[in-house]
Amino acid sequence: MAVIEKSSGLTPSERYLKQLCEHSFLSLWSYPNLFRDQGGGHEICDLLVVFENEIIIFSDKSCAFKETKNLEKDWSRWFRSAVSESADQIFGAERWIKKHPDRIFLDKRCTQKFPLDLSNPSRFRFHRIVVALGAGERCKRELGNDGSLMLIPKRSDGTQVPFNAPLSVGWVVPGKPYVHVLDDVSIDVILRELDTVADFTKYLRKKEDFITSGRLSFAPGELDLLGLYLRTMRDEDHNFPTHDVDIVAIMDGLWQELVESPEFNAKKRRNEISYLWDKLIEGFATHLQAGTLAVGQDLGIQMIEPGLRLMASESRLARRMLGDALHDLFCKTPASGNNTRIVTSRDREERAYVLSLASSHGYSDYSKYRKNRETRLLAYGHVAKHLRPNLQYIVGIGTEPAGSDGASKDLLYLDVRTWTQEQDDRARKLHKEVGLLKRAKFTHTRENEFPDPRRPVVTMAERRSLRNQKKRERRERAGNNKKR
Repeated sequence: MAVIEKSSGLTPSERYLKQLCEHSFLSLWSYPNLFRDQGGGHEICDLLVVFENEIIIFSDKSCAFKETKNLEKDWSRWFRSAVSESADQIFGAERWIKKHPDRIFLDKRCTQKFPLDLSNPSRFRFHRIVVALGAGERCKRELGNDGSLMLIPKRSDGTQVPFNAPLSVGWVVPGKPYVHVLDDVSIDVILRELDTVADFTKYLRKKEDFITSGRLSFAPGELDLLGLYLRTMRDEDHNFPTHDVDIVAIMDGLWQELVESPEFNAKKRRNEISYLWDKLIEGFATHLQAGTLAVGQDLGIQMIEPGLRLMASESRLARRMLGDALHDLFCKTPASGNNTRIVTSRDREERAYVLSLASSHGYSDYSKYRKNRETRLLAYGHVAKHLRPNLQYIVGIGTEPAGSDGASKDLLYLDVRTWTQEQDDRARKLHKEVGLLKRAKFTHTRENEFPDPRRPVVTMAERRSLRNQKKRERRERAGNNKKR
């Protein structure tokens, strides 16, 4: 497979957008400055995210907000350059993707084809995002806020408008699908707070539905809208108030109030463990794109990407559980030991991850150790399906315990929606006669997204260590009582 060479961004703001998107959506699914083979290599958009059935099109524009004594004229000029022209670029990119999904390239000379599958474009849901920079200081001075653009998506008679008043955005192009406008303040916070594809696209979908319903009359800025979303729950999920509500006007300061709450800060501390999962995905993805995978590089991105995509489809809360389980497994496994844990997805119980640590101690030939580890990982996956017939997808991750000499990693992806009796019989034999996963437990934990701030934020490994300490203390007390 050819090395994937991407643009690093053509302007400072584009380079920063690339960094934000690669942090939130990870590098395998984020592509800056794509081109079409028309007009000598014409740029399609500033950044494209393609993930499963979701496409996010970004158009980034940093424009100076001219200072005259006429705010309305200044605003009209800035809006036209920073927002309207960017929206036109986005709709042009969407049309091209739908008509010519096979004619999109990573470079201006159109020699490197876009590596992900864009066939059957009707399956995609498109999200359109204008990143409009330059109005922040004027917003602070005129509105007395943090530099955010106001949101006024509809007039009182329900008609769509591109903007209602200076320093406000609404329905950017009336009669066309909704376009999100993120400004100097919101772009950084939104992409760092909703920093998984699952969380970000869910917010965009529900925001689009909320605005399309006509219920939002006013929001002081995107962040207060996000604050309302994170504070509103329905069916154990974030949402906007849509039941028994006709019109919603959001109060100023909702986001700041949330950020300053003890629960929010407890959540941020608890989420730190989840980035182990991001690091694991990005490690595989980096080697895949650079053409440096030790095994499987010849299979190509279309064969390897589905397993990584399954891992990356998990929400931040689900990654918290996965990262916690991975960290605990490393903590409890000695450098010369072996250990395996099966973790089912918090959000989708038909998915499971086989986390396996195996020491290379005793192997004189490292390649034989790698082969044996791969074989065992496949066997673990099959036994997991036998033990949990409801599983449809299994990802296996094999590596060495902490403190080992090596640090190689294996990735296994199994689509087990089709499962034969013969396969089940072999898996049963591996479980019963060979003893694979005899003592393994399926881990499926749930916890609140916002932990109780009155309790210390601890990891699974810390909880296990505390339990073991209490057991030792009980044994010591029991021993002392016998001596007496």
